[in-house]
Amino acid sequence: MKEPSLPRHQRPSQFDQFLFGACYYPEHWDRSWIEADASMMQKAHVNVVRMAEFAWTLMEPRRGKYDFSLFKEAVTTLEQRGIKSILCTPTATPPRWLTYDNPQWMRVNSDGVPFSHGTRQHCCTNNPEFRKESRRITKAMAEAFRDMPSVIGWQTDNEFYCHVDECYCDCCQDEFRKWLKIRYNSSIESLNEAWGTVFWSQQYDYFEQVEIPRKWLQPAPCNPSALLDYRRFLSDSITSFQREQVEILRARNPDWWITHNGIFYNIDYYKFAEDLDFLAVDVYPAFWGTRPQDFIGASRLNERCRQASGTYIVPEQCGGPGGQLKFLQPTPEPGRMRLWAYQSIAHGADGMLHFRWRTCRFGAEIHWHGIIDHDNVPRRRFEEFSQEGEELQRIGPQILGTTKRVEIGISFSYEQDHAQSVLDYSRPQPDTQRELALGELMRQKFAVGYVNEDDSYAGLSILIVPSAIVITEDRARKITDFVAEGGTLLVTATSGQRNTNNHAIEQTPPGLLREVLGITVEEFGNIDHRKMNLCGSTFSTPAQYYEIVECADATPVAHWRFEEFPDTEAAQGKVGLSCNSFQKGRAYYLGTFLSEENITPILEILCDAAGLSPLAKADPNVCVIERHAEDRKLTFVLNNYPEAKRVDELPAGQELLTETPCEGQIILPPFGVAIVRS
Repeated sequence: MKEPSLPRHQRPSQFDQFLFGACYYPEHWDRSWIEADASMMQKAHVNVVRMAEFAWTLMEPRRGKYDFSLFKEAVTTLEQRGIKSILCTPTATPPRWLTYDNPQWMRVNSDGVPFSHGTRQHCCTNNPEFRKESRRITKAMAEAFRDMPSVIGWQTDNEFYCHVDECYCDCCQDEFRKWLKIRYNSSIESLNEAWGTVFWSQQYDYFEQVEIPRKWLQPAPCNPSALLDYRRFLSDSITSFQREQVEILRARNPDWWITHNGIFYNIDYYKFAEDLDFLAVDVYPAFWGTRPQDFIGASRLNERCRQASGTYIVPEQCGGPGGQLKFLQPTPEPGRMRLWAYQSIAHGADGMLHFRWRTCRFGAEIHWHGIIDHDNVPRRRFEEFSQEGEELQRIGPQILGTTKRVEIGISFSYEQDHAQSVLDYSRPQPDTQRELALGELMRQKFAVGYVNEDDSYAGLSILIVPSAIVITEDRARKITDFVAEGGTLLVTATSGQRNTNNHAIEQTPPGLLREVLGITVEEFGNIDHRKMNLCGSTFSTPAQYYEIVECADATPVAHWRFEEFPDTEAAQGKVGLSCNSFQKGRAYYLGTFLSEENITPILEILCDAAGLSPLAKADPNVCVIERHAEDRKLTFVLNNYPEAKRVDELPAGQELLTETPCEGQIILPPFGVAIVRS
């Protein structure tokens, strides 16, 4: 389903219809409800449901005694109403008969305490015996449903690492050592060198002496190179667990597509997604708040998925207020659920399933509300859901085949994030800077998105690289080529300082980026009570961290200025922002971190240099996002305000939802949506 010739983040799906539906749990209700549910779903224009991710016990009540009848009945009944099914491997919730007999399979926390049955994700995915059981139930399900044509695809497990990503059981310890042996070619000397174990007399004599690093249980800070390798291991090990299921499913029916729903931490999704047809992301925007400016939380999550996969689906989008344990999210106002759904679609989703069809009457998610309430009475959320279904049925064919337009790429990297996080020094992290840049550029209505550092930069005018502390020769060459071919580059503080083992390099920063940036970094430091500003010809902005930039080929753009006792400051009057004209392009270096104070003037400099124009003109928290194909552009306009907003300078065309002409201006109602085709 992928098109290798395109940058991955620009790959469209190959669906024959836009997927719309809900997560369905027939096991939570009497079987007699399936027919009525299917009928009601049909009226709401549902064309797909997702099922079975937590139903292992029902499908295998005793070892080897399988009963798939409930889900086969559901699949068949739904098919009769024109509704297809996505099935899930149920390995996030193994049965009690399995865990009772095998307590050694439980994950172990950093205090050495095993988890208990009664929740989910409590079994260790590195345990070889649990993996064997996971393969067995996956194979049994695949065999049972392989000839049911309305089963169109699969989701592996459910939300890997949602609740817990680290485990300290004996199996994880053994697997970590095996992983290290492979990485270091069975050479303990290579590991000692890579980890710098001569520091604090940490040298190992053989791999069996190595333990999983426990960052928070040390009497002093843990080895940062060991921690970085452990983060790599966590990602690789869950990718390996998933791959076993993917191989079984593909062998049983090659026509099935396969996905997984994220997005969480300690998974390098760019690599993880290589085994899948596309990635998926669960989006609950109320986690970030319901103020107009809070749209950025969900946009950031969608972008983390899109950069790893290209076009994707959303298996879980809020269907009502989410509540669990000690929290209950605000109830989405009328129109908000639909707005949030279109936000994900604008970022690139080609499938939209709401969680859940009906609110459960028992269990830990008794108040994680769905489309229909506990009493099974359809109300305003059902009406809004149905409106969404009708619209997507009508305009879905025009959305399919398009991908999000990205002129400004913000570099995303699992490696950079963790190389920084294991020695964070309380500095702003790359992800914090990414979100600031994404939010500001979206508020200014530019075509911006995340792009993985391993992906192609084709089509980008601007590349923003936030604090890429680890730079390899290949990475440096790729960035240099981008600028040489006419791109505009921004690199921020601490970039190019370390190698892949997280060791400080011998060369003066920015190391391998020195040529393209035309500078060296001569000194860096934090300040606390003193007041410091980065001052250019058009702006002055405060900062707390500085780097002294020495321009070799670059030109100074802004300098450091101290308000008090400037003669005592090493950075006073020194360069803090530079620009190097390099072949056909420009390379800027910012000797501090992107912050709320400096983000606006810095990005204005970039966009002016690249000659980019915004997609439209509107209030800051009205989002304007474009999806495009060779023959069309779709401009999504999303009003995050609880009041009407006007949008100007849109492309002329046809507004698809109302089927009316657009002459460049639209007035959106509160939480309103418009899609202009041009």
